[in-house]
Amino acid sequence: MDTVEAQARYLTFVAKLWTVMKNVFTSASLSSPAEVILASLLTKQFLLSDDKVKELWSQLCADLISIGIPSLLHVLHRRSESQEEPEVTRQLWVLLAENGPLASSAEDWIHLMHFLAMPLR
Repeated sequence: MDTVEAQARYLTFVAKLWTVMKNVFTSASLSSPAEVILASLLTKQFLLSDDKVKELWSQLCADLISIGIPSLLHVLHRRSESQEEPEVTRQLWVLLAENGPLASSAEDWIHLMHFLAMPLR
């Protein structure tokens, strides 16, 4: 997957497969597959400097994150501490803030406070 076109095709294919999974399985059974797919995406090097790849990657990750991945905050915290691919980690933080479970539960201010402070630790 060296070219932008190959990465765009790959991300489009995975997004289509994910859409099929969402249409077939209940929401309660999608958390584990979402976590596996996201973990797999994070092991690959995507050219996020390309707008098309970045948009496809962001949409797919946002869709996966919106399902609710219990270990995602821990993964992001670990990635932030190790300075692993800072651009990817930054994009994930943005996606989690916009689409994650904390975005919809404003009454849980303690969790929101911990979430906001985590990248600064």
